[in-house]
Amino acid sequence: VLDPTPLLAAIAADLRAGAETSRVSGRFHTSFARVLAEAAVLVAQEHSLRHVALSGGTFQNRLLLDLLCRRLRERGLTTLHHRWVPPNDGGIALGQAVIANASREW
Repeated sequence: VLDPTPLLAAIAADLRAGAETSRVSGRFHTSFARVLAEAAVLVAQEHSLRHVALSGGTFQNRLLLDLLCRRLRERGLTTLHHRWVPPNDGGIALGQAVIANASREW
């Protein structure tokens, strides 16, 4: 379970202190990638996994994806992520179309 409270509190504190939005954004992305990487590493170690799949709308965010992939590679994990199909509803729609076509009675 990931608790976003400390991260959100830090963002609020930065904004109240008048920090530049680019700085707040950079700190958010870096921190979020760190937390996700820590969680993925724990799960990978617990289940003896070497690969981590990154999918869903969150990973349309290129900065977050790049930061997380780098952290996971540094920890010896291989990342699997979308390259040709979008990681959100477009990918779901494509999958549904493939299944419908495969299920079709010719």
